[in-house]
Amino acid sequence: MIEICNGLKKYGTKTVLKDINYKFEDGKMYGITGANGSGKTLILKSLAGYIKYTSGQVLQNGKEIRKNNNYIEDAGIVIENPVLVNDFTLQENLEYLRKMSNQPDSIDLDYWYKFFGIEEYKNEKFKNLSLGTKQKAGLIQAFMHQPSTYILDEPFNALDKDTVAKVQKFFIKKRDEGKLVIFITHINDNILNSCDAVLEIREGKIV
Repeated sequence: MIEICNGLKKYGTKTVLKDINYKFEDGKMYGITGANGSGKTLILKSLAGYIKYTSGQVLQNGKEIRKNNNYIEDAGIVIENPVLVNDFTLQENLEYLRKMSNQPDSIDLDYWYKFFGIEEYKNEKFKNLSLGTKQKAGLIQAFMHQPSTYILDEPFNALDKDTVAKVQKFFIKKRDEGKLVIFITHINDNILNSCDAVLEIREGKIV
């Protein structure tokens, strides 16, 4: 469970998030929508611990995130465009991340290459990949260690129709397994209908 309590974020004199209070519960899936610049991505960054509220708290299972410069634990995260090492191949990038995981032997990268249909691009340098394949690589790094929490900014961006459907089914499966799934999307379709709650962000507030 992740909870935002009285979240307020300012940059100088400008307030970008205000009166943010929400509890995200395990075993549920949450969609976040809103116009560009409304504060959606900032909320995800606050959940991950990438930014700290000017005042207020973010708690993960009762433990405050960023109190001691700590980040969220056991989470798969994609925020903004996936960025890996441009001059590494896709396989070199993901293999490095696999080895950095707490349980590298439990990660089967070949499964994920097949899941996303990108086996033929394993030896291509990241900088030469299409936007859609880069997006799939970002999702693999978020999914491969089977985290308890998923925090994803526009996970369907640049994906073909079949892959969108596959990722949507994956999210529903993880929700049904008791995991927490939170994502931003501008796609107004069945995935929002499958969410336990849809939050609209408008001018830095949940409405």
